[in-house]
Amino acid sequence: MHITMLASKSEYFKAASCFGKEPQERLITLQGDDGLLVGLMLSFFYTDDYDSTSVRPDPHATELRWIEAANHRPLSSVISDALASLKHENGGLQVAPRVAETTSAIATPSGTRKRQRPLEGEHDATLTKRPRANRKGPGAALYHTPTPRYLFLHLQLWEIVDKYHVPSLQALCVRKFGEAAMYYSRHGEFVGAVDFVYEDMPDHATALREAVVAVLGRDSIRARDPEVQDLACYAQLVVAIDRLNKGRTP
Repeated sequence: MHITMLASKSEYFKAASCFGKEPQERLITLQGDDGLLVGLMLSFFYTDDYDSTSVRPDPHATELRWIEAANHRPLSSVISDALASLKHENGGLQVAPRVAETTSAIATPSGTRKRQRPLEGEHDATLTKRPRANRKGPGAALYHTPTPRYLFLHLQLWEIVDKYHVPSLQALCVRKFGEAAMYYSRHGEFVGAVDFVYEDMPDHATALREAVVAVLGRDSIRARDPEVQDLACYAQLVVAIDRLNKGRTP
């Protein structure tokens, strides 16, 4: 990828392109991250967007793991072609994701893995209490979040992007997560996503927490649902929702 493209959107890549061995080798190796999520991040550098539907949950994994969608061109091919077209340019810089062998658990920015997520069909009790209900629209999925499981894709990608300091992509992850959370708020996966945002995301993930509060602030019935009340973060949610509602009062 062209160095100016990377540096303009990421302080991490800006620093990596100026110091150490990377400028001489014109190669940055990204250690231990899910290659498909890194691919989504790199595609953002070209398009200012990412295509969630280019990946899908692995149906054979016992934990949440993403694989390439069958009807999409592999992200690895797209990235390889892009790198090949730019590698001879002056100032060109290659980015080589080094994929971790195990990518099934949701990773925190520090690299530790706190929480395991079951796949659809293997949900825990919290995720299976409520069937799909009250979905907005004529039954079609949200275009950038085809199923509720993809709520976690936006969160996982946010964590990767947080590590590499790409604030514009983080903002996009927040927007897509917020829209998807509103769309799937009556689904059990939403409760799992709320739990993850409050219990596993770093303290500075305030925009994601605000997105959750915005959904529950507009849906008082869901906010009082026993599934939500059972969450460890429920007291925080009540305070945040109350603050939001007071701010809306004329």
